[in-house]
Order: sequence, then C-alpha cells, then structure tokens
Amino acid sequence: MRLPTLSKAVAVTAVVLLSLSCNFLEKTVPQAGGTPGAVLPSSTEGISGGMAEPTDPRVEGTLALRSVQMELRTVFPGEDGNRNLIFIDAAGNQRIETALPMSKDPTMTPEPPGWNVYEIFIVNGEAYTRTGKSGSAKPDPEQNDAISEILYNPAGPGMWLILLPEESFTSAGKESKGGFTAVKYTVEGSLDTGEIKGEFWVDEQTGALVRANLSLAESIFDPMDDSAGGWVTIDFKVEKADVPPISVP
Repeated sequence: MRLPTLSKAVAVTAVVLLSLSCNFLEKTVPQAGGTPGAVLPSSTEGISGGMAEPTDPRVEGTLALRSVQMELRTVFPGEDGNRNLIFIDAAGNQRIETALPMSKDPTMTPEPPGWNVYEIFIVNGEAYTRTGKSGSAKPDPEQNDAISEILYNPAGPGMWLILLPEESFTSAGKESKGGFTAVKYTVEGSLDTGEIKGEFWVDEQTGALVRANLSLAESIFDPMDDSAGGWVTIDFKVEKADVPPISVP
C-alpha cells in the first residue's frame, strides 16, 4: 500500500510532471552556496529513466533534522484538507500519521476512533505500516523513503521550490519559527500554467526548510480544466520537540 495522498494530487501528478519536465531538466545543475533555487542531484531513478532526480538543499536539510515534529496540510478547492503529521526522534527514527478519507454518508455504521489513521514507522531505516492505531505494524519496504516522498510530491513544498526560478524568492529578514532562527523568503513566481505565491523560512544554522505557506493556482494541477480558478494551499511547519524514542509496535 502506497502512502495515501489527496485524490486530486494523485490524479494530476502525471500531468504536472509531463508539463513541467523541462523545468526539472533545466535545474539539475547544482549552484554554489545553497541559495534559493539551488538543486542537488539525488538518485539515478529520475523522471526520465536513468537521469538524476533533482532535489532541493533546503528540503534535504529538513530530512536531516532530529528531535522535531512536522505538519503538512494541503487543501484543494472543494476537497477536505489532507494532513500528515511527522515525528522524528533523536536517533532519526520516524513516525508518520495521516488520516484516510472518511465517507460522509450518515447511513454508514460508525467506525471505532482512529480506524482511518494510517501510520508509518521507519526504524533503523526500515519501514513498517499499520491502519487503525492498534495491532502490530507490518514490514513495508516501499515506505522506506516516505518523508522524502511526502515533501517532494505535488502536495508538498519541495517540488515547487525546485521548479520556481531563483528570482521568485526575496529575502525578508529573520524570524523565530518553531524554535529555529530562520530567514524568511517571500515567493512571487509563476510557471507556464499558473502563479505561485507565499513565503517560506529557512533555518539560519542548518539551511533546512522549517516553514512554508504556499498558494498555487489550481490551473497548475489541472491546466485542461477551464473552471480551475481556485487556489491550492500548502502549509508546512517544523518544530523542535522532545520526541520520545520511536519503535515498531
């Protein structure tokens, strides 16, 4: 079972990747200094067989953080928001929690609390999953890189930080966010199919992305739909936390 994501994000991912693949290819060369827009090559399993998949150094910095909790909430027009909660302990072990969509049919038999919660436990680099917040988690190697996939898929901030050109980001001073002293950047940019605006914050010490509030034109996700005139919102935050040691239930 793959990580549950928003239905519309799943439906349009292929369209997004196809229409924006040229932007990926243009930005696979690393830039010095980790400035906004810089990209580092990752695995060789890229969007086009064998080509290095681009990553963002700020997101890679986030993935390296320890003793933190994260929250990613994404909302498409006309849909319920999807929320991922992520916990990382001092050893780097991880727990991810997301709620599966629930039926709004009032005639359905009520389910016990937590039945729709999907959890991923990544301990010593190995992933285990369960549904319902009870019982034993089972090995699920497909989820070994779950946090990376969450942050880089179209419902997360990583893809858009890669695709937008560097001139879309403007430094706007320093602020405290989630226990981090962070540099704020405003976002004013666009892709061929729509506008992206908002702001994000980068930890001054580690270069990690610790907060992002992005609004993306709905047309970016569904360029063939003339009625797609709303906004998709992506809210991501990281906070320092005393996370108890994570183990596999």
